[in-house]
Amino acid sequence: MARSHENSRIHALPLRVSSSSLSPQRRLPVCCVDIRIPLLITRTLTLALAYKPIFSLMIEITKPPMPVVESTCSDVDESKLKVDDECNALDLSGNDSLGGRKQFSLARRFQIVISSGERSKISKKSDRGRAPKWEQSFLIDNTSITDSMRIKVYTIPSLFKKELIGEIEETVKPAPGTIYEDGHFELRFKVTLSSALDMMDQETNLGRKRLESIHHASDKLQTSPGRVSGFAQLDPSVESVGQYCLRLEAFMILAGEIAEVHPYTRVAWSVLAVGYKILQRQMQLDDAMIDLLQAMDEVSSLVKDSPSDANHNDFQKKIIAKIVQQTTECGYFIQQYAEEKDFGSRAVKNLVSPTNQVIQKLTLSLEKLRRAFTERTTQEVEIVVLQTLKIVENLALDVTLSDIPYADGVSFAPEKGCLPHTRTQTLIDISEWGAAFRSAKHGSKDEGQNEERDQNLHEDDEAGANYAKEAGTVGDNTTGASLYWLTGLAGAGKSAIAHTIADRFYSLRRLGSSFFFDKSDANKRNASAVFPKISRDLADLNPAWKAELGRITASGASNSQAHELRHTDSVQRQFKEFILEPAKKVTFFGPIFIVIDALDECDDNQARSELLKCISEDLHLLPRNFRILVTSRLEQEIEQAFANVQNVEHHPLVSAAEEDLEIYYRNTFKHSLPEFDKKWPNKEWTKALVKKSEGSFQWAFTACRFILEPGWDKTERLTELLATPELQGIDKLYMTILHTAFPFEGEEDGRIPRFRKVLGRLLCVYDPLSITDLTNLCGAVENNKEEYRKLTLSILREMGSLLTGVEAGSLEPVQALHSSFRDFLFDEKRSQIYHVVPAAHDKTLAKACLTVLNTELKFNICGFKSSYSSMKPLDLDNAKARISNQLLYASKFWADHLEEWDSVVADLVRTFIRTKFLFWLELLALSRNIHSASNSTSLMVDWAKKYGDEELVSFGDDARKFISSCADDLAFSPQHLYISALPLAPRSSVVSKQYLSRFDKTVKVRSDKHHEWSPVIKVLANRGESEKLPIKAMSFCFDGISLITATAKSLNLWNTDSGKLLTSRPINTEHPIIVASPDKLIAATTSSDQVIITEISNHELTCEPLKVSDHPIICLQISPNSKTLWVGTTAGHLSAWDIQTTVTSFSVQLLDLPEPAGPGIEYMTMSRDTTHLAFALYDCSVSIFSRKHGSMEWIVQHKLPAPEDTLCALDLSPDGLSLVAGHHAGHVRVFDVNSGTYRPKRSSANKHTAFIKSVAISPDEEEPIAVSSAGDQTLRLWDLHSMSPIGTPMTGFGFEDIESVRFSMDGKYIATGADDGTVYLLDSALVEQSSLNARDDKKVLHRVVAVAPGERIFSGSTDGSIHRFSLSANARSLRPLRGHEGVISDLAISPNGKHLVSCSEDKTIRLWDVKTGKAIRIVSKAEKHDDRPRSVSFDQQGKRLLSCGGKTVSIWDTTKWTKITKPLEGHDDVVCSAHFFDDDDHIISASWDSTIRIWDAETGDPTDDPLKIPDDVQAKIRTLTLSPTKDLAAIALYNGNIVLLNLNTLLFGRQLHHGTERVNSVVFSADGTQLLSSSEDRTIRLWDISNGELMGRPWEGHSSGVNMALFLEETRIVSAADEGIIRIWDIEDDSDSESLKSKPQAELERSFPRIDNDGWVYSEDEGERKLLFWLPQHYRSTFLWGRCKKLLGTDPTIIDFSEFEHGDRWIHCSSDLFDQSTKDLVVAEQTDTKPPDASE
Repeated sequence: MARSHENSRIHALPLRVSSSSLSPQRRLPVCCVDIRIPLLITRTLTLALAYKPIFSLMIEITKPPMPVVESTCSDVDESKLKVDDECNALDLSGNDSLGGRKQFSLARRFQIVISSGERSKISKKSDRGRAPKWEQSFLIDNTSITDSMRIKVYTIPSLFKKELIGEIEETVKPAPGTIYEDGHFELRFKVTLSSALDMMDQETNLGRKRLESIHHASDKLQTSPGRVSGFAQLDPSVESVGQYCLRLEAFMILAGEIAEVHPYTRVAWSVLAVGYKILQRQMQLDDAMIDLLQAMDEVSSLVKDSPSDANHNDFQKKIIAKIVQQTTECGYFIQQYAEEKDFGSRAVKNLVSPTNQVIQKLTLSLEKLRRAFTERTTQEVEIVVLQTLKIVENLALDVTLSDIPYADGVSFAPEKGCLPHTRTQTLIDISEWGAAFRSAKHGSKDEGQNEERDQNLHEDDEAGANYAKEAGTVGDNTTGASLYWLTGLAGAGKSAIAHTIADRFYSLRRLGSSFFFDKSDANKRNASAVFPKISRDLADLNPAWKAELGRITASGASNSQAHELRHTDSVQRQFKEFILEPAKKVTFFGPIFIVIDALDECDDNQARSELLKCISEDLHLLPRNFRILVTSRLEQEIEQAFANVQNVEHHPLVSAAEEDLEIYYRNTFKHSLPEFDKKWPNKEWTKALVKKSEGSFQWAFTACRFILEPGWDKTERLTELLATPELQGIDKLYMTILHTAFPFEGEEDGRIPRFRKVLGRLLCVYDPLSITDLTNLCGAVENNKEEYRKLTLSILREMGSLLTGVEAGSLEPVQALHSSFRDFLFDEKRSQIYHVVPAAHDKTLAKACLTVLNTELKFNICGFKSSYSSMKPLDLDNAKARISNQLLYASKFWADHLEEWDSVVADLVRTFIRTKFLFWLELLALSRNIHSASNSTSLMVDWAKKYGDEELVSFGDDARKFISSCADDLAFSPQHLYISALPLAPRSSVVSKQYLSRFDKTVKVRSDKHHEWSPVIKVLANRGESEKLPIKAMSFCFDGISLITATAKSLNLWNTDSGKLLTSRPINTEHPIIVASPDKLIAATTSSDQVIITEISNHELTCEPLKVSDHPIICLQISPNSKTLWVGTTAGHLSAWDIQTTVTSFSVQLLDLPEPAGPGIEYMTMSRDTTHLAFALYDCSVSIFSRKHGSMEWIVQHKLPAPEDTLCALDLSPDGLSLVAGHHAGHVRVFDVNSGTYRPKRSSANKHTAFIKSVAISPDEEEPIAVSSAGDQTLRLWDLHSMSPIGTPMTGFGFEDIESVRFSMDGKYIATGADDGTVYLLDSALVEQSSLNARDDKKVLHRVVAVAPGERIFSGSTDGSIHRFSLSANARSLRPLRGHEGVISDLAISPNGKHLVSCSEDKTIRLWDVKTGKAIRIVSKAEKHDDRPRSVSFDQQGKRLLSCGGKTVSIWDTTKWTKITKPLEGHDDVVCSAHFFDDDDHIISASWDSTIRIWDAETGDPTDDPLKIPDDVQAKIRTLTLSPTKDLAAIALYNGNIVLLNLNTLLFGRQLHHGTERVNSVVFSADGTQLLSSSEDRTIRLWDISNGELMGRPWEGHSSGVNMALFLEETRIVSAADEGIIRIWDIEDDSDSESLKSKPQAELERSFPRIDNDGWVYSEDEGERKLLFWLPQHYRSTFLWGRCKKLLGTDPTIIDFSEFEHGDRWIHCSSDLFDQSTKDLVVAEQTDTKPPDASE
């Protein structure tokens, strides 16, 4: 508020100053005179700014010193304030505060506009700082002065809205004699801006000055009272952004001329123009941002107005380039910043936020650059490049990320880029496209507001809009990344452009990654190498990305398959895990540029299809900051992938301009220009070469290489090229160059075979080798290796213009400079006499590889010093130093070269498998190629089968099983190939028989060693899903390799050879269905009424779903000709869809349902030949329909009445003649479709003991078999003709919790899908063999246990039997109790120890005598399967029993065995547990509905509302138990948590975290101080109830989920798991209790007490694992280790450790493989010393 000045008197004194003192630019008008009279006016304005402290503005228009130095200001329009060119240092040290809030420095300057009438004068801007102030004088034309003079004070940012913060209006009239003769008088003023804390001092000083002025002033000038306006609001007027952008463009153009940073300058100002445009629309800015904008304007203005570039030193030019780069980075940040909508909250939080810290970093960087430029210092200034705000600390992730494969040699190389001043426009276009940043409006809640702002943008000044338009960003509603697809012919220069662009963005620190394909190099043509490299490059660029990638791939309890993930070859999975998942957590500022060059040279068609899918269809899933440049030839597959993709821009590369080619030639021959120009004046030689090039840089490059080839006269070679007619086209150039070097006279020329031998081997290797490595490899099969080396050198040295690495002494790989030369030589029509036939050289290369393998492979080739260690990156480096390149090549590609049969090659292969096979696996494990071993072995087997070599076939078949069983573990620790995998292989293993006798100092299986390999040949586990969901459906594809699986949430495509997940897509259906056609089509449901139809060869599951029904789909089948998809629904509707047109071609209603529709059809199946159809209604009646081929009419063939037992599975044989049905009681029956009869009759002996989950029929028409899986954890085979079981039920690994089964199309394999999402691939022949050979005692699976007095243990099994064990009699097994016909669900011992109660899947509860085992009675039998009893428990007196079945709890009187009161009803889902408490007056029950209920035990009524599990651990309840005092309940949840409930207060208490998987059981110790929990994660844990802490280590050793664990006594516990084994454990580690273990084993157990789920026995020493040995899956369930002392129900596997060499002595695992000198050499290599008798 302005202070009143009514009583003040203003005086002035006359003064004369000569006008000649003024500079010519500031000379006064002619009419001016030399008399000046100063004017003194004093006023104070107090102002308040929004979100800022209060400030005082003091304006002093005061008496100037003598003489007056005047400063004039021309007339201006006050709405157009000029930008001051002056730059002042930033002061960021302000620390004044108001109300405790930190006050940052004043970001603004101030200007005063003095106006009277229509004339205005504007001041300079004030300096900036904590207390900015300035002085200035104006000459005021008295003739223009009216009675009123207005003084306005503005705070003025350089770019945006000037804010009127106060004004004062005075009536001023100078007295006579105080005006200059020219009619002017001088007005001088002073402005000071201070904080509120300085206001009092300023007021005091102001008052003192005012009094002094009044006493000493003249009375010749009089003033009248003035008026003061109120506080002004923010002025809505804004300086034109277009005008600012014009200034910015001027600076950028100048910078480009000075510092040669064009086209970065164009990028910079277009980015900034968009950012400022967005800010202009926001109206408000916080202080820190104004600081940044001011600094940007000042530093750019400083450079723009500096002297000409001649005065700029080299360092200043570098500084200008850095200013451009830093300004661009600021622009990216501004755009991201400006997208925030909530300015008010941002202004407050930014005072302490990372955003404000970033702004200060950017501002200080600009200030450093300004100082460096002004002071012309040589200090280096680091550019602030910001990709994200996220601050990441303590990133110790190098080891983890290093384990992710990283392709070497595929990054950009600046020297391979375009020459300066060539391809200029293309480079500019891509650079500006890559630097553009699109506004993220898509999906905004303020969509309407955004549209309005966009409209305002177009209505703004034309200049600003044009800049925004050129940036190509604002108003773009697309989301996701953008892709620039550059196409051109071979040799057009695409790669040079890609190298240049990558280099440019790398220098800007905006290159995310680059990948340059090269099909001549196996390591550079692999699509599965792309995304791991990109992600690791992004991790190096961005710490936040590194943190997320490390989290995703880090090993740990929550990510047990991290190692497998890090090494996955699935491109789809890599894209999801390595790219999409980190991208979800990281917010970027500015563009992240990615270059993928020569995509057409990706040589893996399958993986390339996946890569194309990711960067086309999934492009929108990537961050919008990602800018991807892809170059390739115009190939159909790539064109189809990118067609109609919104964010893909296709840009065909035009032929090189003649000017570009001329620059290229003259630059390449710059040292020969005088000679060439003299011989060919007027640049005729250049013009001729340009003409012959026909716009092809590849032609020009090859011609230049030919002319400049060492050893030749350049002028002569140029003369030869120019003189050769018809040289146009790359083929003719190649022919000319070859003929010059090798002037063959015809096919009879004796030199041609030698030429083809060298060139053929060179071009046929799968991975380029240097001359040395190539001659070392191929020289192995030459009689004279030295002569071959000379021949190779003599031929290759003539081809320097066509090949790389041919210079003398070069270590570079030799390969074609361009792939077009390789294509040329392999095409006989093009290359004619120089033609090379690839197949002719494979035989030689196969011989060479096998010879090298047989010569150079050896034991412990890397020199591992200890068997305790796992593979580390350093080990790989050591391996490369010890292994020759030719050996590495041979190990990877020997089998790929097996083509035609050759007896010499066959002998080499036999020598290899007999002596070097294990050493080969060791090398592959060391070189990270172990998973390729199976493929190489398969190639060998196929080759041997073709030519009938039984030895090789037999060894190869076994070798594949051997590799499959241990590949992952060998990759983890190669040493254990010899000391774990080999000695623990089955007795029948051919590999074991061949090598085990040579490695005799390892572990030895003394009892229960497996004779055959497990039928499980591959385990496919879906790591992509966060939940372990059951496999609901599967289908093999007709290619014999691919397998489709489905859960309720995802479809997954697998490669069964490699075990890799190829692709996945989300779905949403509880009952998915999948079918495959004979020609690679698949159809699958994605929801209850939609399907997708796609070709599996593309490995894509992303096509749009098709709605095919209004009712839930329950059946799909594709016709044999792949033209029709049949769809059946629950409503009985069957329709045929034309796959090509996706329209309905036929439909029929098979079943008339009442309206509204009843339950309808539950199961439906159609034969593979689509001639028969069967379905079962909910009442279990079955109908069978058939149709003739070629007819669409379906006829009822049979109607079967409902069976006595409920149906739960159906399947028709491929020919439709047999129907297999599975029943809830465990029966599997076959219906003969022709005869209309079942076979056989139901038999209690030939059945599962639990409900059938899935059935399938093999495709073998002569000896068809059926397979069934059931809830009893078994899998059974059936002879389909007799329907008699084949052998005994299969149990154990691969057969647990099987939800679905399916045969492969050829019947060789069976796929089983488990409840936890795991898929097991079984050899069907081995399954049948194992079933026939299995011992009867192996089929008993113990699931639940109960402990009776006298150390007696009862176990309930999956076959319905109850087994008894007496621990006092050395764990003797007593006669089992039989009576149940289904899986035992629960057991309970009466409090007096006399009775045992059991409940079963057969829906019954039975009572048994504990002592005699006699069956006493059947207590009850449920009518419905869903009501079957799940758990039982006694009260404290044993007089009452609780049983849980369905959603109810029943109370039984145990004296009469009748029900008491009504059933307890109220839960909404299955009741899983119930107990008496509170002196047996109340009952507590737990349900899957996540609630706990309390009931009155007498009345059966609920006492209160249900208790809900706390939200922070909300999950389904698995079970509940009570403490001995019945005052505390422990509740086990499906999500791995345990919650305690105080039964006195009914309040939830402490939470215990067992893990991430389901907790299956909890039990209190006898004193109630401890809690024992068992889980699906295969561990048992003990908890201290008083503090919730875990006590000691978990019990580890079960090979599957632990169903139950109980205290056996104070020192022991007993447990049962899905594997069917009962284990007895000691609680303490140092127990001396009796066991079957030897002394050496006991000693090892103390040192290596842990065993993990992958079978590694280890110790943890200061966080680092020490590996003792690895246990294959088939031994884990019966292995005794650590605190486990006994097994019940099976014989333990006894392993002898007495001669086991491990640790530092592991190399002595063989006593006779080497002679002593060889062993000394191995030892010396490990200790880095040379043995005395070693020759080298």
